[in-house]
Amino acid sequence: MTIRFLFDYISPNAYLAWTQLPALAVKYGCDVEPVPVLFAGLLADGVGLSGHALVAAAESAESKSRLRAQTDAAIARGVFGVPTMEVRDELFWGYDDFPQLELVLAGEEPPVDGAAWRQWSPPPASAERRRR
Repeated sequence: MTIRFLFDYISPNAYLAWTQLPALAVKYGCDVEPVPVLFAGLLADGVGLSGHALVAAAESAESKSRLRAQTDAAIARGVFGVPTMEVRDELFWGYDDFPQLELVLAGEEPPVDGAAWRQWSPPPASAERRRR
């Protein structure tokens, strides 16, 4: 099983997630596929990468094109923040979603299927604003 780790180098939450994700992947025999969807080299040195090298590489047309394609694909999948982890088409947002991610990796909680999820959304409005 593969965990797609969608992240932004500038996100402190992505850094926190990365400090825990490899151990979780090893525990459940998963591979981690890091996928940058937005680019900023500001925190790259803090996670063991060369910020200067990343910025230089990001300036190439190929890198910009790949980053745009990955970001567009993430948006199309419904990703609206980073970090996001994807396992078997199930999205997990943020470091605080690790308990649910671990349940799925352990096989203790099946991903919610689309039909079951749609019965709960959208929730009814609790208030409505008058329009003038």
